[in-house]
Amino acid sequence: MEGKDAPGFIVLSRDRGGWRDRARAYAVVVDGEQVARIKRGERVEMPVASGRHQVMMRINWGTSQTLDVDVRPGELVELACTTGRSQIGAGYIGLSRL
Repeated sequence: MEGKDAPGFIVLSRDRGGWRDRARAYAVVVDGEQVARIKRGERVEMPVASGRHQVMMRINWGTSQTLDVDVRPGELVELACTTGRSQIGAGYIGLSRL
């Protein structure tokens, strides 16, 4: 499907490295709603309406920063999450655009 009503996709990859959270899944939150979970080494594709979206990750007490992403119709916006540097709160999970 093409045109202004075509969805775009947010594609998220999680690295395989690190010991912290190696057996736990991170929640993927888009526009305040949990839309997926991602385990170590996985990749998820989430269809979204074209336009601006806020993306963040969370697990229990830890979160990532919130990224604002603009998605055009048919576009794949690729993001990556990693084990962050903080032991609690924002920064517990790293989230960046590729």
